[in-house]
Amino acid sequence: VTDQITQTNVEKAPEVHDVEVKTTPQDMSHDDIVDVLNGYRMEAEQAREEGVNSRDRVWEDNVDLYWNRFDFSDKAEWQATEVLPEAPQFVNRYAAAMRSGLTRDGEFYTVEDPADPNGDIAPAIKKMMMFWLSRCSHNATGHPVEFGSPFEDVMKLGALMANCAAVTWKERKGKGYVAFDPVDPRMVLLDPTGRGLYRIVRRYIDRHELEHLAGMKDGKSDSIYDKESIESLQGHLSDEDKKEEEDLAGHGKDDNTSTRKPVQLDEFLCDLIDRDGSVRYTNHLFVVANNQFLIRGPEKNPWWHEMDWLVFAPTISVPLSVYGKTYMEDWSNLARTFNELTNLIIDAVHTNSINAFVGKPTALEDPNQLEEGIHPSKIFYVEENEDVNDVIKSLELGNLPPESITLWQALKKELQEGAMFSEIALGQLSRGEKTATEISESQQGSQTTLQSIAKNIETNLLEPVLDLIWMTGLQHLKKNDPEMQQLIGEQMYNAIYSKRKEFIKKSVKFRVNAISGLIERNEKFKKLMNALQIVATNEILVQTFVQKTDPSLLIDNIFKLIGFNIDDLSPNERNAQIGNIVQTQNAQADALREASTNAPPQKSGTEVLNETISAVQPLIQQGGNGQ
Repeated sequence: VTDQITQTNVEKAPEVHDVEVKTTPQDMSHDDIVDVLNGYRMEAEQAREEGVNSRDRVWEDNVDLYWNRFDFSDKAEWQATEVLPEAPQFVNRYAAAMRSGLTRDGEFYTVEDPADPNGDIAPAIKKMMMFWLSRCSHNATGHPVEFGSPFEDVMKLGALMANCAAVTWKERKGKGYVAFDPVDPRMVLLDPTGRGLYRIVRRYIDRHELEHLAGMKDGKSDSIYDKESIESLQGHLSDEDKKEEEDLAGHGKDDNTSTRKPVQLDEFLCDLIDRDGSVRYTNHLFVVANNQFLIRGPEKNPWWHEMDWLVFAPTISVPLSVYGKTYMEDWSNLARTFNELTNLIIDAVHTNSINAFVGKPTALEDPNQLEEGIHPSKIFYVEENEDVNDVIKSLELGNLPPESITLWQALKKELQEGAMFSEIALGQLSRGEKTATEISESQQGSQTTLQSIAKNIETNLLEPVLDLIWMTGLQHLKKNDPEMQQLIGEQMYNAIYSKRKEFIKKSVKFRVNAISGLIERNEKFKKLMNALQIVATNEILVQTFVQKTDPSLLIDNIFKLIGFNIDDLSPNERNAQIGNIVQTQNAQADALREASTNAPPQKSGTEVLNETISAVQPLIQQGGNGQ
């Protein structure tokens, strides 16, 4: 994820891509560095894999449940193996609701800059941010997409495992953009102590891609990756291929038929501490291939903001845990039980509807008739002197107890409550909630939990991501950018460009409360509806309420809480003027009709219409001119 920022780009000033590489001390070789880094890796892997609630095991189970992967290998052929879509539907609805809550009211963040008390720069910052957010990712066919699309993907990752994304700078078709990309949390290892000594991101490439890494250069035309280490890695891979072929064939082979072999790359951003406990490198980047070869680094953090460009935020925070809990974790086992119970009920209905039978073959003229099974309208030829009632008898395999349906319904309700099915609507009334009484019956516990999840996402994910997008975009501004100059004005752009590093070091912060604010408004709306229903039950309360409140303000607040702008229904000044003219013309026509019979003849409808059009025409022309 750091490759793009150090490639040669003639459109940018050299200092943008220059990377400070610290020479390794003679007493600490590459092998020594790899040993320390492998110690970090093994510590992190062991901490995440082991324990009562192993994160790896929980995450894999959640992923299997999302893809509806169940183990039906122990079931008989006749048993039901139906898969219900509850789990993926809950996850999809959760992610979609979070995206809708983020973008529902338009701009979802505010800019705080203590050095700009008059707010002169904040509008320009917002415009620049919206420019970057509108093209921060690309779909499968290469078309740019806005922030909401990758954000929804990150929300799904958070429901299954954890919210994880990277903010980098990428080049595409000669143009650069700030990239916001989801990252698989399973490929991320964190310092289990929570002290942030290191973080590791793993990825896999094909061996032929090593040639591309070896050719990458920075702004000074220096190699980013260590060519000698890459050559050693390639030689090691070739030796492994030859050994694998010899083990398989039992003899040596001259030709190598392996054309593709994955290479594991571990990217470390860490403070490197040697065996004596001394800090040798602070906030440096290292890349280790196949746990043996240091192919990149030691390299100082290449970003001007000097922070980690990876953001990892659990959906539900847990004390003393860096990985937290997932949205699915508390109800995933319940979803599996619900699916299994559903299949058992289907099996019970099947056995209750179609009984087993016992037959007496010797009582039939042709005993083979029983092998064909029993079905309606089938004729059996019975031997003489045989009792027909003894030829075939049915066996009951059991009945479906009514309590099983009651249990199934209770389990489904518990599953929906665990997944916060109603509360996850984020301000929208769920189906069936129509009265104020029903609205007030929403469980307060689920609402509070959802509010906490929303605040975690806003504080631990969205705000750091917006900070990184702002600082990454500043680092890669070009001296002349026609789009940006037109967007915020040439003078403002030049002022920001000339002080990019100062802006990165300034305390410009982004605050997000779109999702939690929507949930809070929804809760206030429920309370208001409940209060109005209570007032409506008592005449004295109604009179007092009318005396102390303004109906127009009440209507404004109700529409505000449900997220609807009532001003959209109000006529603008031009429409009001047209309405007054038409009303005046109608009044004049009514006055003419009420006049005495000796009065002049009334104007025809066509004449009145023509006069009205003549009076309104200037206003129509003003509107057409944009006034």
